[in-house]
This record gives sequence, C-alpha cells and structure tokens, in this order.
Amino acid sequence: MYKDFPEFVTSEACLQCDGCCRFSDDKSVWRPKVGKEELTDSIRNDIGEEFCLRTIDKNNQAQCVFFRETNNKCSIYPNRPFDCRLYPFVLLKEKNRRFLSVHKMCPYVSSKHNSEEFKKAVCEIKKYMNGKSIKIFVSQNRHLFGEYVNYRNELEVLFEIE
Repeated sequence: MYKDFPEFVTSEACLQCDGCCRFSDDKSVWRPKVGKEELTDSIRNDIGEEFCLRTIDKNNQAQCVFFRETNNKCSIYPNRPFDCRLYPFVLLKEKNRRFLSVHKMCPYVSSKHNSEEFKKAVCEIKKYMNGKSIKIFVSQNRHLFGEYVNYRNELEVLFEIE
C-alpha cells in the first residue's frame, strides 16, 4: 500500500540513531499506531491498546517488539506500518484539526531542517498525503493522529490535513 511513500531520512542515518523504536515507557504517545487495514497476520498479535505496536522491556526502556538492538533494525521493515514509515513526520491532532508535523528532535531533521532537501521532502509528502488512497486511509484511521500534549514544543506543524 505504501511502496511509493517518499522517504526523507536515509537508512544510514536511521541505523546510526538510537531514538526510534525505544520509548520511556510502554504507554508512550510515541509508540507507532497501526491502521485497521495494516492488521496483517504478521503483526496482529503484537498490537496493544489504542492500536499501538506492543513494546517489551529491555535495558530499562520500552522497545518496539519488532526492534532488534543487535543490528538497530526492524524485523518487519518492508511491511512496517504507515506510522513508522512516516516518522520523523508525525500526524498531530489539536482540538478538531489534524496536521502533519515534523519531530524536530530527530537528529536527521535537525541537521537538514533549513535545507532545500527538507523543503523538497515536505512538498513530496504533502503531495502524497493529498493522494486519493492515503486520504481514504487517514480518514478511516483517525486514531493515527496523536495529541502529543507534553511534546508539542518538539513538533513543528507543516500543513493541515483535510
């Protein structure tokens, strides 16, 4: 479904980072959410409450059940949920409005934020998010939008999603 999703962060950058897939606790708002259409047999048993990927306790932190710390990789990477593909872009809900934002704490974002590459990525993602199939997917999966109340200063709103 998302094979044509425009990726911004290089895999080399992701593999060197220790931010994604690890959370302060098993209820973290940052845990990836899963769309109803994404509930395949390979992940169905690893969905926790609120349609989030389940975590396991490792090294005093909650880690995504699909994260492999030995190589810093995701065991379901080719079939990872849309929310995982989207990051460092984040679906944000404020009041009754929905937005695409970017997580400024991502090291790759902070290094590229004012670049032409970043501006191009935002344009590509905006175009993608306005596509018919993704609009339907997002409208049928409103639970993918998080409120991120305690982290709002870490997010920059890029555009509203209709």
